[in-house]
Amino acid sequence: MKTTCHIAECRSIRDRFSGGGPGVYTDRGQDGRRTGRPEARATRRCLRALTILEMLVATSLLSLIVLGLTAMFIQTQKAFKLGIKQSDVTDAGRTITEMIAHDLSQLADAQNPGITNLFWSWFPNNSLIQKVQTGFTTTYLTNQLEEIYFLVHTNTTWMGIGYVVVDQAPGVGSLYRYAAATNALPSIFTNNLFWPFFNAVASQSYTNNTNFSLIADGVVHLKIRTYDQNGNEPWVETVADNGGIPSLVTYPLASTNYLSVSNTLPNFIELEVGVLEPETYQRAKSMSGNPTVQSNFMVEAAGQTHIFRQQILVPGVVR
Repeated sequence: MKTTCHIAECRSIRDRFSGGGPGVYTDRGQDGRRTGRPEARATRRCLRALTILEMLVATSLLSLIVLGLTAMFIQTQKAFKLGIKQSDVTDAGRTITEMIAHDLSQLADAQNPGITNLFWSWFPNNSLIQKVQTGFTTTYLTNQLEEIYFLVHTNTTWMGIGYVVVDQAPGVGSLYRYAAATNALPSIFTNNLFWPFFNAVASQSYTNNTNFSLIADGVVHLKIRTYDQNGNEPWVETVADNGGIPSLVTYPLASTNYLSVSNTLPNFIELEVGVLEPETYQRAKSMSGNPTVQSNFMVEAAGQTHIFRQQILVPGVVR
């Protein structure tokens, strides 16, 4: 607080009053009344200055307020960034899931045993087991990256559509969509829509193939399961899932020693898509020079993996 006089002046003014106490008026006029002269008001202004202790207390309180506001701002910023990240991952996962589900819902039957209506496969090097730590319990999340192909019929156009994940790190990569079309009849075009997809998968030639287009990055899981009208899976799929062995499934299903079937299309399909958070995916890519470190990092990244599931009814199946 600003003072308006010097200490010596304060003392001289204070000495004019009997009792020496601040604000005590002993000077009286002829009528016996106290006189409130400017010197008395100046004395009060001098005596109201802040002490060092008061200044220290005020500074401490101000520091506590600033620290509290800073901590609140940091937490708010973290929550905002987390919300943005969750929104981005959710939007990406839903977009991928809805795109594949929309294509699969148009699955068609060529009504030709020599033409592949639906195909998917998986191999051990396309699998990733992630460790999930919940308290004192450790569980494991098994991810698979399958190659999926199916046939779609629109008016007079037959289209082969496929999805495959190109590995850029152990168990995670970029999702590509394959598309090829023909107006020929199924009895003529045979499997010329399927084999380009199959050969590209076998040779890992996606980027230079005009039939493949990039859809999204950071896909860590792509898997479908098929069921008939009674909710049963094909025996090949069941055995492979239970034993963890590589396999492939092709519709129309062929006759086997275990079961004789003639299904050309599944009744409904269960789709699973796993998406890795963008920051985690970029960190995994940055470790490309050391596959062992990259693989260990991905095993521990289960907390940054988001799984999306959807059931798809196939309208074109004969029920």
